[in-house]
Amino acid sequence: MHVVISALGTSPYTEVLYRFQDGQAIRSSYPVHALIQRSGVRFDQTIVLLTQRAREVNWELMELFLQDRRETAGEICGVNIRDGRDSEEIWQIFDVIAGVVPENAQLYIDITHGLRHLPMLLVMAAAYLRAAKNVTIRSISYGAFDLRRTNSDGDVECDVFELLPFVELFDWASAAKMFQETGNASQLAYLLRSTGARLGEEAREQINSVAQQLDEVNLALEVARPEEAMQKADSVTQAIEASAERIQTYAKPFGLLKGLLEGAFRRISLPRLGSIGDRLRVQRELIAWYFERGRIALATILTREWMISSEMRRRGEQEIFQHGRRQAIADQLSQNPPADASEGDRRRHNLWIMLRDVRNQIAHAAQSEQPQQPESKRARRKPVASRIRHKQTAGEIKQDFEKVLKELDRFSE
Repeated sequence: MHVVISALGTSPYTEVLYRFQDGQAIRSSYPVHALIQRSGVRFDQTIVLLTQRAREVNWELMELFLQDRRETAGEICGVNIRDGRDSEEIWQIFDVIAGVVPENAQLYIDITHGLRHLPMLLVMAAAYLRAAKNVTIRSISYGAFDLRRTNSDGDVECDVFELLPFVELFDWASAAKMFQETGNASQLAYLLRSTGARLGEEAREQINSVAQQLDEVNLALEVARPEEAMQKADSVTQAIEASAERIQTYAKPFGLLKGLLEGAFRRISLPRLGSIGDRLRVQRELIAWYFERGRIALATILTREWMISSEMRRRGEQEIFQHGRRQAIADQLSQNPPADASEGDRRRHNLWIMLRDVRNQIAHAAQSEQPQQPESKRARRKPVASRIRHKQTAGEIKQDFEKVLKELDRFSE
């Protein structure tokens, strides 16, 4: 459904020549009509927002004008709104806009006239409706009426600016926030590709290369591949640096995130897979990186593997990726330490058991109950129900994992 929405002002409307950025000029008394003519679309609906004063002084003539052009303007809907004198009235305007714009609409917006705060409200509400009602914004048209001029033919001209590209700032802001909070860069990569699609081949390839690197590090992080993630994190910082000039020219919003991205990825990057110590150091950073971004399941998975590798290194083993040895170390950590065990052995065992319980709670998705290990024959004689570990809440799992993290750096002592 194609819908155009505008706001009506209270000043007198006169016929001018609305000149669009590609040079096309359309003569009309109303910028929304110029937008309708310009779009080449047969609209289903033209919505005009009306304060009480605008309805009184200008709506009668405008409605007659648009009714005579219903073949392209579609159904003409004058919608009453408040002046927006306080936050309550502003939210009422938002409710009106949200109510009149249909779901799945192809929306064209004219923000030339109306009270000065109305264009901002209209654009922000429409931007939100993209998600809330699956609306697609096709145009945001602004006629710079205050900058009108008289041309050589004696006609009054008004330049019309297309502001749709700037709506992408909402998308960039959302993508940046997603990355800050979760470490997920997929939306940033998507927006870079969307930008690249509008460019020439050379610039597009460079912009797409950064997007590809973001996708690759994002995938490695998502499926808990620490070695790959370390190298991809280094690659993406290099790609951003190499493309800095293109990014600043064609993807300015991404350019402002350069420091944020480089800081986040440099922390978990390792250009070349060096010593075991270097790998474990960066993996430890990655565990914290996951946890800080609320990705507790991934942090838990990696912590288990880090503990095994750390214990193998402490014992002087070199083949830390050998599956059989890793399983043997895990089994040994699970066994109760002998009576003469050192304090360090007991601490490592206790921390391993705590992590094992957290990991099992996550891995089994609270779909199975696990009997506790009885400490004595007397404990085994207790009813089974009394020996069942309760299913932890998500909050309890997080608290237990926080306890693991606090002791993690002492694990290899």
